[in-house]
Amino acid sequence: MSSSAPNKRVVGPQLKARRQSLRMSLAQVEVATKIRGKYLIALEAGEYEKLPNDIYSRGFVQNYANHLGLDGTVVAADYALERGVSKKARPKGLSWSDPQNWYSRVELWP
Repeated sequence: MSSSAPNKRVVGPQLKARRQSLRMSLAQVEVATKIRGKYLIALEAGEYEKLPNDIYSRGFVQNYANHLGLDGTVVAADYALERGVSKKARPKGLSWSDPQNWYSRVELWP
């Protein structure tokens, strides 16, 4: 999936094809995953602009893919690539791996 052209939307249609091959209805998926039907429809149609913000959408994709027996982590990563979203780097000075930064950012009570 991740080798596709950036503008081609394949994750949603592939999820739809998998759901149909398992003979599941959207209503069954909605109940099982707790993802609203309107979001499932938009996702399957590749209408990602109709989905809520990206954090929720990636969670939906991962949950939906897992429910269909796919590797949700991989599918969610492919979805992020399709949307042009990458992991954002933390601002400099806020790395949790460097304990020196912990104390410089913590305000102690008097």
